[in-house]
Amino acid sequence: MHSSYTTDDLIRHYNCGDLNSVVFGQDTAPVPTLTNNSLSDEDAALARNIDLYFRQELIYNRNKRMGGRVVQLMEQNPDQSLFFAFGAGQSSI
Repeated sequence: MHSSYTTDDLIRHYNCGDLNSVVFGQDTAPVPTLTNNSLSDEDAALARNIDLYFRQELIYNRNKRMGGRVVQLMEQNPDQSLFFAFGAGQSSI
């Protein structure tokens, strides 16, 4: 799949809290891929490692942080009703 966004776009949207418009409307992996058919085996392996790093840092670790914040708010406010809204990208903690 050819991504129409760059890693810089992904980081900018992440920092603005708006990955849904760029990333989660995609049918494939939620981060742009660096691999292509013209890479050497060594470069392809490096690109896969970079892709895994971005997926881990920008998606999974963010989800864990958000989940931790939800738990913290619930523990700090046991007598209150709280409402949390999650997009599709945030629900896979």
